[in-house]
Amino acid sequence: MNTDKQKCSSIDHIKTDAIIYCNICKVYLCNKCENFHSKIFQNHPIQDLKKEKINFFSDICPEKNHFNKLKYFCKNHNKLCCASCITKIKDKENGQHKDCEVCLLNEIKTEKDKKFNENYIKLEEISNNLEQTTNQLKLLSEQINKEKEEIILEIQKYFTKLRSALNEREDKLIEEVELKFKNAFFDDNIVNECDKLPINIKKCLDNGKEIKDKWNKENELSYVINCCIEFENNINKIDEINQKIIKCNSNKIKIVFEIKEKNIEEKIKNLGYIKEDDDKEEKKEDIKSNSSKRSSISKKSERSKSEVSLTDDEKSDDSLSSSRSPKKIKDSD
Repeated sequence: MNTDKQKCSSIDHIKTDAIIYCNICKVYLCNKCENFHSKIFQNHPIQDLKKEKINFFSDICPEKNHFNKLKYFCKNHNKLCCASCITKIKDKENGQHKDCEVCLLNEIKTEKDKKFNENYIKLEEISNNLEQTTNQLKLLSEQINKEKEEIILEIQKYFTKLRSALNEREDKLIEEVELKFKNAFFDDNIVNECDKLPINIKKCLDNGKEIKDKWNKENELSYVINCCIEFENNINKIDEINQKIIKCNSNKIKIVFEIKEKNIEEKIKNLGYIKEDDDKEEKKEDIKSNSSKRSSISKKSERSKSEVSLTDDEKSDDSLSSSRSPKKIKDSD
């Protein structure tokens, strides 16, 4: 029963949300009805629907516009119902269980009594083993989380190592490219030297005009010889550049980057896989199996006790009813 959506039992306020429930009158009351009700019936115990969010039982049918007592039980839906629920005339509000197997509450009493006692024993057993089960669950959860973190760390370490190896290989290949191009062609230094040549050559030419006049002068001999050396150096540099140009023009070598491994991207996508370790699975199964065995032993013990109690008490209906009460079960335990 959803108390937040319960409507007022008054026909005049049937669309208004109820705010209280009267345990004596067995009706839901809205704000207006509650003021009138509290003045007349000051001693009636009421339940505040706004404060009490949990479900509580009322023997008045909770269906909309059903103000009848819950006198019937629907076996199809395992639900209490009223005369309006089982009416043969079905509309939006009535006859929800008209085609169901319905009986009086007294007819289902014995069956529900038996089911109640079975569930009570089961609930007691669950309650007794709950702490142990909870502790096992916590330990298992810690173990699973630890294994998960270890696997994640292992993956991270592997791919960090892999990235480091890839970076190393990248640097090595780039270094090889620089060396290959330098040996096969020429490096940028020769270009820089070529840029400086025009200035040096012009300087030599300007100085060369004075060389012939100074050849016979002893005090100018070192200067003249130095000019000759500069001429030679510039000529040699020009020859070196020309040789490099000729070599480049005649060089048929083509340097390329080649990947030996084919479909490397696809292989990286499939690099490594996650599988289930049989040994670890067996350990987990052992934990579950041991837990199930302990629970099974406890169940057999509890059931044998309850069977003995029920067998002795089945001599009469009164003793049967007594044996199925919560108090009797505790005594037999």
